Amino acid sequence: MVLSDREIDYSIDYSSNYSIERNRILSPKDSQPNIDAINLDGSNAINLNRSNISSLKQFITGTTNDYGFFSGSPNSWSFLNSMQINRVTLAYVGQSWGDNLLIYTGPYPDPGDLIFCFWLPPQFGTLYIPTSYPLIPNDAPFNTLVYKVLSADSTNIFVDRSIPDFTGTGAHGMLTAFYPGNGLENYYGSGSTQNTTCWNLNIVRTYDVAGTNINTQGISGFSQYGSIEYAGTKNYFGFSSDTPAVGFVHYTNEYAINTFGEQLIEKTTELHMPTVMWHKITGYTNGNAQNWGLSCYDRYGITKYDPIAKSTYRDLRDGVSSGNTIVGRVYHKLKMFVITDQELLTALSYKSNRSYTYPEPIVELVSNPSNNTPYYSVSGLCESGKTYFITLLYENDAYSSSSSFGYPASLHCGYIKKIIGENDMNGRPKFLKIRFPANGFPYMRSDSGLSSFGSGWNANTVQVLVNEQPNEYGYDIASTPATGWTRVSDIALGGNGVYRASDFGDNTIDPTKLNSHEFIISRQDYASGSTYILNSGLTSNQNILNFGDESFFYGVVRAQTIKTKYYSSIVGYVLPNELNSSLNPTFNLNYNDCTYISEISVLDNNGNVVAVGKPTSPLKKEQNRILAVQLLLEF
Repeated sequence: MVLSDREIDYSIDYSSNYSIERNRILSPKDSQPNIDAINLDGSNAINLNRSNISSLKQFITGTTNDYGFFSGSPNSWSFLNSMQINRVTLAYVGQSWGDNLLIYTGPYPDPGDLIFCFWLPPQFGTLYIPTSYPLIPNDAPFNTLVYKVLSADSTNIFVDRSIPDFTGTGAHGMLTAFYPGNGLENYYGSGSTQNTTCWNLNIVRTYDVAGTNINTQGISGFSQYGSIEYAGTKNYFGFSSDTPAVGFVHYTNEYAINTFGEQLIEKTTELHMPTVMWHKITGYTNGNAQNWGLSCYDRYGITKYDPIAKSTYRDLRDGVSSGNTIVGRVYHKLKMFVITDQELLTALSYKSNRSYTYPEPIVELVSNPSNNTPYYSVSGLCESGKTYFITLLYENDAYSSSSSFGYPASLHCGYIKKIIGENDMNGRPKFLKIRFPANGFPYMRSDSGLSSFGSGWNANTVQVLVNEQPNEYGYDIASTPATGWTRVSDIALGGNGVYRASDFGDNTIDPTKLNSHEFIISRQDYASGSTYILNSGLTSNQNILNFGDESFFYGVVRAQTIKTKYYSSIVGYVLPNELNSSLNPTFNLNYNDCTYISEISVLDNNGNVVAVGKPTSPLKKEQNRILAVQLLLEF
C-alpha cells in the first residue's frame, strides 16, 4: 500500500488562516496514471498480508419502479406514451368492415409493427378512449386485439387477419396504438447501456392447437409457432403433456442492466394486466362486471421447491387469499413468472382474437339423458375403453344493435377437460354432462347488456367440442391430436351439444341462463355434429403472425429485489514516527507540522497499481499518532 499527498498544496496553510482539511479531492479515474511505489515521505510501500485483508457481503433490498406499458394502479391505469411508436384515432366511418384492412388518415406504421386496437362496439360510441386518453376507462371493458402490419401507406393498413364486422355503423372513433414488432431487441433495448423498461412474454406450445389441420396449405403446426425456441425452457421446468401451453414472463432483454438484482423478494411480486377481462373477477354476478383488468400476486401460501428446475417458487394467484385461483408460479431466484392458466394464456395470445376469458367447464358422466329425451331413444356417448377430451366454442353473429357486437371469430376455450368413458350397470355407455361454475360469465352481455355495463363480449351460440380416442393410445390433454375434434350437434338444427340464444327466446345469449344450463350429450348428438377446424381468421398469414409470436408482456411488473454487494477490506496502519514529512515540493518543515494523505494505492508484487482510493477531503497525519486507513473494494 502506498500513501500519497500529490494533490496537496501545503503552501496555502503557511499563514494558519486556512486548513488543508477543507480541500476537496477528485475521485480516482478508471484509467489511473502510473504511481511511484513509495510513500509521500519516500519510504517503501506498506506491506500487506492476510491480517490486513478481509472480505464481507452486504444484502440490499429495495422496490423497483414499475416496468411495463402502463402506469397507475388497479382500476386506474394509464397508457405510457413513451412505449408507443405512435397512436391514431380510428374513424369508424368508411372502414372495410370484416376485411383485414384498416383505413387511416395520418401517420402509419411500418410493415412488421404491431397495432393494438381497443375495439368498442358501436353500441358504446360515447365511451371511446380518446376522450380520456391516456387513462383507460375503468368502467368500460372492451375487447383489445393485436394485429401485425403486412403493408401500410397514409390511407390503408393491411393487417394479418380480419377486423370486427361493424357494418352499417355511424360516426365513431377508437384509439389504436403502434408498437414495434420486435421491440425488445430493436427498439426498447436498442442502446447498449439502455435500461429496457418492459418484460418479455413467450407463450410456448409444443403441440398443435386443437382444430389445426396442417394438411391445408398455409396452415402451420407447432414447429412453426413463435417461441418454439423456448421449448427447452418448458422442458427445463418439467411441464408435461397435461400442460398445452406455458407462458414465460422474463427480463432477459438483450441490453438489460442489473435492474432486478440477484432475485425478487418473496411476497412482493405483482403482475398486472390492465386490458384482460378475467372471468373470475370477484364482486360481480353474470353479465354486469364493469371494472376490468387482472392483477396477480404471490402473497398467499408457502414457498415450494421445484426439484426439476432446482429452485424455489411461490404460487401466482389472482388475489391474495386462499380462495383465489392459482394462475402460475413465481421463481424469485430466477426472476421469472410462469403462467400456466390456459385461458389466461389464450387472452394474452395475439392470434386468439379475444382479450376475455371463459370459465372452466365442469365435466362428469351420468347415466340418464337430458330431461327432454326419452332414455330408450338414445345411447350414451362415453363408452368404456375410450378417453374423451372436451372444451367449448363460443361464437357470435355479425354486428347487430340488438344481438351482436360483431367481434371476429375467436379461439375456443383454453381449458380442455379429460374424462375416461364408463358403461353403467346395464352395460350402456354413460352420457357426458357439462356445466359451469357459478357466476362464470361476468363480462358476457345479454340483449339488455349490449348497451349497459360497458362493453364486454357476447355470443349467440355455444357448442361443445369433443375428441374421442381409444384408451390405449395414452393421450393426455396437450398431446391429443389437433384433428379428430367434433362440433357436437348440428348447429343449424340444434341438439344437446349446442346452446343457441334463439332457443331460449333471446337475441343474444343471456349469461344467467347459460350459467344454469347443462349439456347432456348422447352418441346421437355427437354423430349429428361436424368436424371442428380453426376459423380461417386464426390461421391466416401465420407466416406473419402466429401463435407464440407474443414478444413483450403487455402489462406491468412490480417487485422488490435483493442485490448483493461484495467487498474486500484492506487496512493499513501508519505508526506515530512514520510519514511525518513529505517529498511534496510545497511541504516546508518549518511551517507544516503535519502531513496530509490524498490518495491510497494498492500495488501488486510487481509494482503495478491494482486499486486506488481517495478520501473526499485530505486525511491528516499528525506526529505521535497512529493513522489507520481502510479501503473497501466493491464488486
